Amino acid sequence: MMKPKTYLQALKKTFTTPSYYLILMKTKRGFSLRFFLTSFLILGLTLALKITTVDIPKIKQSLLTDGQSIVKYFPEDLVLEWKNNNLETFQKQSNGSLQEYSNPITLDYPKIFEDQKDSLPLTFLTYVNTDDSIEQISTDITSPSLIVVTKKNIFTKNIGSKNLLLDADEDANGDSWNHGELNSFLSETGSWQISKNTIDGQYETFKDELNNDWQALNTAVFIVTPILLTINRLLFLINLIFIFIIIKINRLNISFKQLLKISLHVLVISETINQISNILYPNLEWSFFSFSFYAIIAFIFFYICNIKKMIYCLVKKRKK
Repeated sequence: MMKPKTYLQALKKTFTTPSYYLILMKTKRGFSLRFFLTSFLILGLTLALKITTVDIPKIKQSLLTDGQSIVKYFPEDLVLEWKNNNLETFQKQSNGSLQEYSNPITLDYPKIFEDQKDSLPLTFLTYVNTDDSIEQISTDITSPSLIVVTKKNIFTKNIGSKNLLLDADEDANGDSWNHGELNSFLSETGSWQISKNTIDGQYETFKDELNNDWQALNTAVFIVTPILLTINRLLFLINLIFIFIIIKINRLNISFKQLLKISLHVLVISETINQISNILYPNLEWSFFSFSFYAIIAFIFFYICNIKKMIYCLVKKRKK
């Protein structure tokens, strides 16, 4: 790490003084590496702060809202049962007996899908109490669904791309579906039964566990984020190979070590721009990081080349 005064001076010059990069080319490589690690520890913590105060609370609220919706709209007379590798639905009668549920059951999209609903099928999930294939089921389902669950299988509709981990099937309308067996997901859960009464209690337990786990998650984010961010940006330096090739093609007198030292400082600027842009434009679909890195590198080398040309011209004039 670096002394605070030394770091702040280096940080200021990194952002505001192009000529500083001429000095960096002559400094020891360890200086730039310490500056990079110190900066990314700070940037990692600021990113962790954003994740824990903005992103995670949104996810938490979404989970709680979806849980409340399930509790609120779960039919009073519906009973779900997983037994003998079959998922079945029953209708609870007034005398307490169970009768097989014959009608399909539909579930609307969770809140997390709210921004994408317009490009997706009408309903999120449909359960059909049958063992039939998706080709047979599709003719009976009146409302298009993203996911179809039967007694033994789960089918997810292909929207643009295939899930290579599951077998693809085709329905009567020619649509492609991914297919998996429920047993592969639920085999280790044992037999269970869910009704309106049990789901109320499970939701309260879920809320308590969520609150407890959230504290541990926030702590983990502050530990893991700086490490992962630093590693990710160091891996980005692989691109320096292509930049160095361009430098040599243009016959610039810059070594790879000098390029590396300059890049470690530019990474700090690029990541700062990236984090600020993510705060100002949270719905932006592309990152400012790569664009700003290449733009700043190009500007610095253009500046360095012009300075070197000016020095060369001045020396040549003095000789005359």
